[in-house]
Amino acid sequence: MERARQLLGDVLIGITLVIVAGGAYLGSHYAITDDVVSYSGTYGPLQGVEMSAAYESVLTANFEVPGGLLVRQVHDQYGTVLLVGLVIWAVIGRFRYALPAFALALVASFSGMQLREGNGPVPLWFAGHIGATLAMATIMVVSSWREAKERPISIGYVGGVLGLLVAAGLF
Repeated sequence: MERARQLLGDVLIGITLVIVAGGAYLGSHYAITDDVVSYSGTYGPLQGVEMSAAYESVLTANFEVPGGLLVRQVHDQYGTVLLVGLVIWAVIGRFRYALPAFALALVASFSGMQLREGNGPVPLWFAGHIGATLAMATIMVVSSWREAKERPISIGYVGGVLGLLVAAGLF
């Protein structure tokens, strides 16, 4: 059971890295402002509609940035997989680390939803999203390091982690 718990923790770190990479890509196209603008993008039904600049940047990333919608969907789906994985991680015995990581993942998820909708104050939600994600990742890495000290990893173990990451991607 200890090896399964360690394996799941490392897979969750890999999932978190995918989420962070997708978030960095999406964040590079995000407007961190509460300003109100008139939509002028390619999505016809919303032409001329007043909305926050943050929400307009989300629509721009979805419809005009190459791969933007795919990255957003992967970011959201892996976020859901991460939440489920953290619950399983807690159930199989790593609750000391999984519960705070789960709470921070919920904060990151909620603040991410507020960012996607452009709800203000956008800079505060953005800071909360980044802070909660980094704190959660730190908790998971510290837990992984402590378990690796007790049970060193092997080549087969690394192969298992990579295989499960690919399986999570197909999920």
